[in-house]
Amino acid sequence: MEKRILFLILFLLTPVTAYAADISGFVRNAKDKPVPGAKVEYKCGEKTYSGKTNKYGRYRVTGLPKVTWCSAKVNGKEVSKKINSGSGSKEVDLRI
Repeated sequence: MEKRILFLILFLLTPVTAYAADISGFVRNAKDKPVPGAKVEYKCGEKTYSGKTNKYGRYRVTGLPKVTWCSAKVNGKEVSKKINSGSGSKEVDLRI
């Protein structure tokens, strides 16, 4: 009985992860230096997904909807990028 419940739970969760996309990349300033600790946000439709850069300026935002257009912000400021989240992983560098 417990195995059936576990199997059912795993089965129901599988489509959620299979249809998610993620975007990663670097945030750099105008002098091409990495920006550590920056908040990166992608707004896809009505929902916002966010992540933070590490000490090297690298970020990763996960769980975005598959194949939709998203706008990007860094530290609350819109950057001039409209991104198609695609499917799977995508590499997008941002400049502020």
